Amino acid sequence: MLKLPKYSKLTRELRDKILIAAADNSYRKVGKIVLQNYDAISASTVYRTIINTDIYIHHDSFERKPDDIVHVQIDEKYLRTTSKDRKIPLYTLSIFRGKTTKETKCKRLVLINKSIFDCFYKEELLNELKYRLIYPYSVKNDEKIFVSSVLAPYIKKIATDEITYCEVKYIPDKYHVLSLLKKITGFPKKYLLSFTKEDLQKIIKAKNLEDNQRIESKKIIKLLKTGQKIDDLYKENGYLGCSQECSNSHYYSYRFYRPGRFNKDAILKLTSIKEQLVTNKCHFTSVQRVVETKPIELGTYYDYDSKETIYNLNLDGFKLQTRKMFSKIINGSYNI
Repeated sequence: MLKLPKYSKLTRELRDKILIAAADNSYRKVGKIVLQNYDAISASTVYRTIINTDIYIHHDSFERKPDDIVHVQIDEKYLRTTSKDRKIPLYTLSIFRGKTTKETKCKRLVLINKSIFDCFYKEELLNELKYRLIYPYSVKNDEKIFVSSVLAPYIKKIATDEITYCEVKYIPDKYHVLSLLKKITGFPKKYLLSFTKEDLQKIIKAKNLEDNQRIESKKIIKLLKTGQKIDDLYKENGYLGCSQECSNSHYYSYRFYRPGRFNKDAILKLTSIKEQLVTNKCHFTSVQRVVETKPIELGTYYDYDSKETIYNLNLDGFKLQTRKMFSKIINGSYNI
């Protein structure tokens, strides 16, 4: 009568509302948002809903204009997780085909045909990038694309060695380049843009730099040709700049820079929902996992290492403090 899936207390519509709300809000706040006029759903229920739901993202092909150039932006964001490594990098990817001005109270630039992606492994990032350049962006063999990022070696390798079926122009993020040179040389950013390759070589040679600063500065020098100014790197025809640092702050820092740590699977599912909200030509399908559960009696030994069985612990007879402790353990926020 209620059309509830087997082994579930939530309808599919309510489950999707929870997923969408959890992309931007804490688990506790989500329970109050989706049921405003009723008793709130607990944070542990929201967490279990996310973990026990498989999310599938579907992309539609983007419309393209002849003059639009694909821009690829790559960066990484360190997040606190419940894994043994505690703090690990989340590799982030943004792709777009141009920009336009949105008419609001204050005019602001909006990226055209933008999509985002994130993962915990570089290989997965590269495979997804290659796939998206072919579909939904339909990049042709004779087409030129821009790859922008920080001065990380693996990103430059992706741009110069891994993407081979189209022309790739690697341009480092202007903000990071100028910030690094300002720290090394002491000159304001507005003067650094007029520095040539030879100017940087003289300054770096005269200064007693640390090893990491010397390595980073040499990366910038290698990108410049003889007599070329730093500002000339960013005057490439069709280049629109790099905004990946803003994307990281807007889409990831706001949600995941909170007290406590996050489950890795939960992070990827929440960011998948965020991808659907950001990308117009993208939608998701949520499918709940059906798991057979059986009650557990205290004082009896069980094989907790078995991944095929999930035990449902009945906490009705425990005190409030004990129930809160087990709730934190289930949530992944309990500190030992």
